[in-house]
Amino acid sequence: MVQCSSAKIVRYKGVFLLKGCDLKTYKIKNLELSTNVGSSRRIELTHRYTYNVRYSEKDTCMGEFTAEVSDKADPAAIKIKITVIAIFEIDGRLPREEVHIITYNTMFPYVQSAISTVTAAA
Repeated sequence: MVQCSSAKIVRYKGVFLLKGCDLKTYKIKNLELSTNVGSSRRIELTHRYTYNVRYSEKDTCMGEFTAEVSDKADPAAIKIKITVIAIFEIDGRLPREEVHIITYNTMFPYVQSAISTVTAAA
């Protein structure tokens, strides 16, 4: 669990939320999927994540989260690359390091869900 000194944790309808960074909208910017896997082959997946935050002059920021998933032994066998962008309303008093951590943790489940949906449908 990440500890943030300036963010305030509150409970709303049984869910713990971090006040100070509110997700306003998100969308999938890019999605790539390629598979070339034999039916009797064992796959060991490897993951790579990159995350950047761009700040506006007002109390908003945009997070861009890219996740890449591929087979460890043969990256050409299966490859998924997804980029999700999200807009957050932030408390301008929060340090940027904390905003980065909070927004990353907020976006991660959305990215993970999109990957699961795509792989289940493939």
